[in-house]
Amino acid sequence: MRGTKSPGRAELPVDRAPGSPDGSSVDPISDVRARATGSGRCSVPVRKPAASLLLVGSTINPAHSAKYERMAADLGFASRFRMASCTLDELPDFLAAADVAVVPRPESAGIPTKLLNYMAAGNAIVSFKQSATILQHGETALLVEPATAENFAQGILSLLDDPTLAQRLRTNVKRFVVGRFDWPSIAAKLEAVYAGLATKSPANTRGSEPDKPGINGQVSHLSRRQS
Repeated sequence: MRGTKSPGRAELPVDRAPGSPDGSSVDPISDVRARATGSGRCSVPVRKPAASLLLVGSTINPAHSAKYERMAADLGFASRFRMASCTLDELPDFLAAADVAVVPRPESAGIPTKLLNYMAAGNAIVSFKQSATILQHGETALLVEPATAENFAQGILSLLDDPTLAQRLRTNVKRFVVGRFDWPSIAAKLEAVYAGLATKSPANTRGSEPDKPGINGQVSHLSRRQS
């Protein structure tokens, strides 16, 4: 989202198109997602007329694009709304330019991939609370509850109005993700799991297992049959 003082971009607060970097579906969407810009005094376009929204994905469906352009027109910010495609290699550049990055899902069973991307990029994040349960409100993100469009819009406005808070969230979330969710840390944890499984494999424990009686009293270990 482009604020009034600093250039930037953020995704439209709706789910992304199939094949996009976060893998979510852009259609259909709920009313909360569709109207996450808020209304009346809490409306982002009304309070921040210079703000702009950008929906980014690796694949943009033309039908979806037309639908959301009409939606932006109905909400009064068509001239400040764009949809753009990008590759995964290009995604960090878009995220680095964002004043605010949003997770508009009212709830998520796991950790949305878009949230991990934002964390890794050190974005100032606004999310519904139940879609970012690993983060702490006011410390690593601005978490919205209850999950209403007006509350979500107010969260966006809070960060656009308070650059100091936004910068603190960026610093804290970047520090939080390193050592927990970055690729080197994930690889080390995965290697530890595989190493633990390897030590428990039959090939590594066979020598310590007791002989087991088989058919007609024969022992099961080949070494005993050959002795």
